[in-house]
Amino acid sequence: AAAVSRSSSVSGRSSECSSSRSGKAPSLWSFDALPRSTAATAASSGALRRAGSAARLGSVGALALSGGIASGSSLAALAQRERLQADRNVRLVLTIESDFDVACWVSLDSGEVEGEDLPIIISGGVKCEATYMGEAEGISGSLVPEGFRDGIPFVLRPASSDAFVGQPGRLRSTVTVPGSSRGGGIAPDEVSLLPAAAVGSPGVTVELRLTEDGVCSQLFAHIRLATESEARRAASQAS
Repeated sequence: AAAVSRSSSVSGRSSECSSSRSGKAPSLWSFDALPRSTAATAASSGALRRAGSAARLGSVGALALSGGIASGSSLAALAQRERLQADRNVRLVLTIESDFDVACWVSLDSGEVEGEDLPIIISGGVKCEATYMGEAEGISGSLVPEGFRDGIPFVLRPASSDAFVGQPGRLRSTVTVPGSSRGGGIAPDEVSLLPAAAVGSPGVTVELRLTEDGVCSQLFAHIRLATESEARRAASQAS
């Protein structure tokens, strides 16, 4: 009986040990080992993390795209400047604005127009623009507004660091043609050459500004009615 009892207890312990060995230990990373509610929560959290990452990546991509578009014009301007330098060319953009309708044109000594030239009549309150190109000798010529006996000279020669408007050594200039009532400033037979909007006024003034930027430069011109002091000064200088 004692032998049967020991045999039973040994076999019982053996069956418990074999049962323990045959069972699988729960995995710390397995959703199968977690309660059903916990597994669902973990899965939804992972999906949210993936969605948040995708949103952040989309935002970064959008910012990069907008930055590329914003810098596109700057890159194009830089590429054009490098091309002009390599070709040893000069580029001048002329912008004219007038307070009234006036005829105006450009007489070139060196260089040529690129694209469309200025219209014959500059409409009041409307900006007009023309572009001129020159090779190694640069660009030179005169701006001739209606009513001016002599054109207003301008020169742009980056190779020799020579640039001016109106007079040598000046990047800004103000030129006035007085009306006939100021005397001495304009001959009577030339009064009719003034723009119609300037009849009876002290005269016409053109303000000019030349901005150098290596091979790409700009010339701005503003045409307006002259003040009394400008007309008197111009008349005294002409007499």
